Amino acid sequence: MAVVDSSLSKPLRGLLSKYTNVVKGWQYRWFVLYPDQGTVEYYEREELVNQKPRGAINLHCASVAPSEEDSVTFTIYAANGEVYKLRADNTKTRQLWVSRLMYVTQVSDSRKASTVSLETKGSAGSTTWSDAPAVRHSRRSSVHSAVVAEENRALAEVKEYVNEVCTLEVKLAEKIESLPSHGDLINSLDQDMLLLKACSKATAGCLDSCLSILDQQHAAIARQSFKKNHLKSGAKVEWIINNKDKSETDVKLNGDNKMSHLDESSRLVAQSEIGFTQPLPMPAINHEDEVTDSDAAEEKDLGEMEQHKTIILHLLSQLKLGMDLTKVVLPTFILEKRSLLEMFADCMAHPDTFLRIADMTDPRARMTQVVEWYLASFHEGRKGSLAKKPYNPIIGETFHCSWDVSGENGNQASRMLYVAEQVSHHPPVSAFHITCPEKQIHMTGSLWTKSKFMGMSIGVTLIGNLRLFLPEYKEEYVLTLPSAYARSILTYPWVELGDKCSIACKQTGYSASIIFHTKPFYGGKLHRVSGDIKCPDGTIYTKISGTWNGAMEFSSQAGVYVIDTQTLPVHKKKVRPLSKQGEYESRNLWRHVTNALRLNDISTATEHKSLLEGKQREEEKHRKDKGLPFPTKYFQRSGEISSWVYKGQSSSSKAN
Repeated sequence: MAVVDSSLSKPLRGLLSKYTNVVKGWQYRWFVLYPDQGTVEYYEREELVNQKPRGAINLHCASVAPSEEDSVTFTIYAANGEVYKLRADNTKTRQLWVSRLMYVTQVSDSRKASTVSLETKGSAGSTTWSDAPAVRHSRRSSVHSAVVAEENRALAEVKEYVNEVCTLEVKLAEKIESLPSHGDLINSLDQDMLLLKACSKATAGCLDSCLSILDQQHAAIARQSFKKNHLKSGAKVEWIINNKDKSETDVKLNGDNKMSHLDESSRLVAQSEIGFTQPLPMPAINHEDEVTDSDAAEEKDLGEMEQHKTIILHLLSQLKLGMDLTKVVLPTFILEKRSLLEMFADCMAHPDTFLRIADMTDPRARMTQVVEWYLASFHEGRKGSLAKKPYNPIIGETFHCSWDVSGENGNQASRMLYVAEQVSHHPPVSAFHITCPEKQIHMTGSLWTKSKFMGMSIGVTLIGNLRLFLPEYKEEYVLTLPSAYARSILTYPWVELGDKCSIACKQTGYSASIIFHTKPFYGGKLHRVSGDIKCPDGTIYTKISGTWNGAMEFSSQAGVYVIDTQTLPVHKKKVRPLSKQGEYESRNLWRHVTNALRLNDISTATEHKSLLEGKQREEEKHRKDKGLPFPTKYFQRSGEISSWVYKGQSSSSKAN
């Protein structure tokens, strides 16, 4: 850790460990010391300094003390009673921070004393008109300080209670884990014990998260109050620091690579650009060998989950509220027997509704038809009512299928084609393209999922969007997708959607807002959806209400009609047999895992799954070490990491 300029009047920035509580322990935070303001702010990561800080420490009347237990720990005792226990990476770094903090506390105290002296000057004699504002300001500051002190006391008391709860939760977990692992009497793997452990951990984590939110709000109010009560009129405080214009006194930690300007995904993106000149030739897809799919059995329900309940409870007891599950290895038995690439294809079970978009002759009708298809596409994406997880696609994995859509007289009128490819490993981006040459309609999507543990639920956010093109009308529709939530993961897991989504066409000005409502804790209806479709001038011409997996009512001045997803005809996709699929096509790639799951042979399924994922990690490491890009087959990146375009889509097919 090198300091180029140790000027005491300039900000100091660096990575320190902050002791949060007994549950989370020590966590890295990015700290910024502002000597001119007498404050220290800290952020979760360095790249978040342009946002609101996670917390702030007022150094007025504060004290700083190095720890006698070791040579890297030190403590800040704030005037409001808060105690911040911090740890540097080495002795030199601790000495730097302690000396700078001590200097700032001394300067802050002397400035405050000078300010009070100036405000009260002349109080021994008569108060002049010029002195009156300063006296009034001093009185207001005193009242304000009393209020702030009371608020700080209350917040400190809440923190004490929450820390006590977290301490008891840890002790409870330790007691349960100390029980014997088997036996007729109560043991550590008893379902009731595991349930108690998981629920108590989730509750303590929830309280700690709420406390963190409260602490952030308190810090924000304190900053606003400081500006209001301690700055002259017209003065400015620059709370946002520009990463690009940092002072040379910034503290850089490069020794153990614990902080970097590029996260993992950014580094891989940068490496993927090395040597990338022209797209690789796109392999031909033979759709003539495809046959009507017969491999679409629903997933088994509750019985299969019951026998693995102990494993689920044990897994939940290891998770923390809000934890990112992207890199968490989940048990194999919760997998459904298909890849995520195929799941996206199953959402196109109503191709006639999709192709009808191109048949509409005016922009209002086309937008309405886009919304109808969009809302009808979600229910067929689930196989059965039980919430299970599709396979995470391996980078380079592909999936191909098609649908034959008959014309009015029962004759084959058009064919809709689907190609999907896993184009990135970190983040795990899946790209797919749907096209119907006869109807001149195309759609491309590039998405990646981010999952989060939420106590008794798991939330999955889809990052990215869909882009639908109508070359004949030179229109492009941009669609966003809702988040999915797996509820009741300890009993009978089920899925619901929740989010506010949008559909917009820049060329025509028509747009739609769709809200997927999650079920409230008490009462309420499952899977509810509502929305409206707007004209270019913003007026609503159609309102929508209903359930996305049932009946939805479309009402406008022209009348009311209902679309029932349960009665819409389902068109089965056509897929090539396994014998004609390539090595990296989804069903062929995962065939051993799928067969083992069908036989309920979880250990064999886990073994084959681990082999595939291990090979992917080795190949990714090799490419990273050599600085080689991954040679995608059907898609090429366009701008952001989550934005990919189909190589076979000509520029003339896009909207201008």
